[in-house]
Amino acid sequence: MLSDMLKIFSKFSFPVLTVTSRNGATVRLSQGKFFLYPFDDDGSDATLWTVPVTAALPGSSSAEGDIVWMDGDTGQLDLSDASASPYLINFRQSGYYRVNYDEDNWDALATNLEMNMDNIDPLNRAQVIFFPAEASLFPE
Repeated sequence: MLSDMLKIFSKFSFPVLTVTSRNGATVRLSQGKFFLYPFDDDGSDATLWTVPVTAALPGSSSAEGDIVWMDGDTGQLDLSDASASPYLINFRQSGYYRVNYDEDNWDALATNLEMNMDNIDPLNRAQVIFFPAEASLFPE
């Protein structure tokens, strides 16, 4: 497993987990590659990483449940509260990967930050603020 995790450091890209859907407490994820400069992707690299997935709700001081190890192109995570919104994946940036949420969760995170930024751990605050900018994900 350690050798799988070390693959991150030998590539020009690193993992990005995208929330593909949510059904109650179950969050479905897909794994892709994040390139700061998209022209670096020539499509020839089919690497998938072993990624430690954690989740938390704003205001939490610890991650929910156990770490889920995602080692394929899709996976899922079960939250403790089916109605929880927003939620954070990669609590305290404990894994070396980015997260792209669905639009509803991005909106809920933004609202949560506006109302009480201290409700989101500083490391996740950076994730929420900087990832959309570096990935050009802000809505038009």
